Amino acid sequence: MFHIEKQSMFFIGMCSTVCPFQMFDTQVRVAMRALMGDFKLPSKDEMYAENEKDMEWRRNVLSWPDRYAHRLSEHQWDYADALCKLSGATPIKKVVKDLFTHVHNIRQTDIRHYKRMNFEILNDEDYTIVERGHLKAEAMP
Repeated sequence: MFHIEKQSMFFIGMCSTVCPFQMFDTQVRVAMRALMGDFKLPSKDEMYAENEKDMEWRRNVLSWPDRYAHRLSEHQWDYADALCKLSGATPIKKVVKDLFTHVHNIRQTDIRHYKRMNFEILNDEDYTIVERGHLKAEAMP
């Protein structure tokens, strides 16, 4: 998300296959912290090396073509956590990650009805399914 040569330029929202609002919010918070000088970006050499390492991992481990350079998919949480660790920003809560993954998995098997499900977030780690206005007994991890 950082332009290596112009480090006050950021590319927000270019990643694909992600939980968009949470990811873009994280990117904006990290960019703001960079602009405010709350943390120091790695050197240009380190950033180029990290970029090349990431592309090699995508090609060799994931077998993704270069056109998938902005795809994150199931790796989105590691990316967001790395941004937060680098910048000192507050990370995305576990409950949001777990709920997104749960809904994503339901969507894969029930594309016609998954949007009809409702959830209640109980705390930073747990949520529950709400069905027709009634809470289910078990909390989801």
